[in-house]
Amino acid sequence: MVKLDNIVASGETGTGIEIYEHVSSCSITNLTLGGHNTGIILRGERHKISGYAGTIKDVGIINDNAGMCNIELIMYDIKNIYQQINNGSHNVFKIQARLKAGQNIGKNQDWVPHITEHTEIMVYNEGSGSYTTIFRIPNDKLWKNGWQPELPDSNSKIICADSFASTIETGVVKKAMNQNSSSATTVTELVSDFNTLLLNLKNAGIM
Repeated sequence: MVKLDNIVASGETGTGIEIYEHVSSCSITNLTLGGHNTGIILRGERHKISGYAGTIKDVGIINDNAGMCNIELIMYDIKNIYQQINNGSHNVFKIQARLKAGQNIGKNQDWVPHITEHTEIMVYNEGSGSYTTIFRIPNDKLWKNGWQPELPDSNSKIICADSFASTIETGVVKKAMNQNSSSATTVTELVSDFNTLLLNLKNAGIM
């Protein structure tokens, strides 16, 4: 177990912080990290690291089978924010970063298929003077207050129950009870069939 606060790790090459296998419960707070080829190599478990990392020439964080870690960093001028070279689990990475041209969330994007169901990465992407939140989630579903909306397979919109369709917007289309074709032969019978249709539409919430 190591506990460090308000430390600086800087250099022109190599790795800023490397935690070895079988090491656990490292707590590093108020970290200032910069200048290296690699910022942090994570192994072991139950590490907590927070602070700043900048001017990393290759990868900010390499996850080498680390588990149950909580990493919160503000990053700037990072070539690649994250790379996973061995499966880890139960990690949470909260990264606030400024991404410029030629800078990436994942090195070669190879972390996407290896990320486990317990790992989430959040990146704030700066562009055109505003911040856009990018969520990388390891499966095709979200959990919120006990319900589980499904994400579309392609780059599309999530349709919610209160997202009703219009003439120009895709949304939920409500379905009314099926009604047989009218066999009315008189005006009175036709009015009755029409009123039944109106009632079905109202009960379905279409009107």
